[in-house]
Amino acid sequence: MDKLLDIFRIVPEGVRWMGSAEGLEVAKALIKAKSAEQPGDFLVVSLETGWKMEIKAPGYGRAAVADSWRSP
Repeated sequence: MDKLLDIFRIVPEGVRWMGSAEGLEVAKALIKAKSAEQPGDFLVVSLETGWKMEIKAPGYGRAAVADSWRSP
């Protein structure tokens, strides 16, 4: 079983929780679906390990992925 990841939309006030996903590929699919409705930037976080990834949706500013890893 993949690790549980939390998905947040980055908003002017900070971040808004959008849901959880089991694994990065599922998280990316959910972000792709949500971006189709409303483009934006997202943050995927493992609260267990501290790992995080910022995903800038295509069509919303520059498309980029920033990956950060902190070992426990």
